[in-house]
Amino acid sequence: MKLKNLLATALLLETVIILVAAAMMPVSAFCQEPHWPVRQVTKPGVVTTGQSITPAGAQSVFSGRVHAAIFGRSDNVIYVGVSSGLIYKLDWHANKVLEVIHGGRNPGLQGMALDPANDEPLMSGTISGVVDGKGEVGIQLLRIQGGGCEPPGHICRGPGFRGQ
Repeated sequence: MKLKNLLATALLLETVIILVAAAMMPVSAFCQEPHWPVRQVTKPGVVTTGQSITPAGAQSVFSGRVHAAIFGRSDNVIYVGVSSGLIYKLDWHANKVLEVIHGGRNPGLQGMALDPANDEPLMSGTISGVVDGKGEVGIQLLRIQGGGCEPPGHICRGPGFRGQ
């Protein structure tokens, strides 16, 4: 009887620990916010040779990998796609974030361009999902506008297209 009580107590304790750990996971995910770009790294480390390097132009530091960057309609606006799926619209002269766009996709490497027809940025992006029980990756072309990303309408015109 003692063994049964001991096993039941151990099982109950293990269940409580698992439930507490599972309850804490979503809380930690909600607490994470995107980091704003800064002009310098907070702890750059020490260069052993004592050399210092001055970057050409203004510098912005992002959390995560930069996959794509392009100039916007004007020379002082830059769009930067980061590995987390965030797209920053920056005024690089003032080092001011004009807009943070949640793209929901991982930007392609050097996968941004300015649409010459309407001066809006386009981005290639990948999105992962499960189809028929198998992991699939889809590649999309997206238009960045209005605080989000959406697939553009018809941007390609085939050989039989007649119109404006």
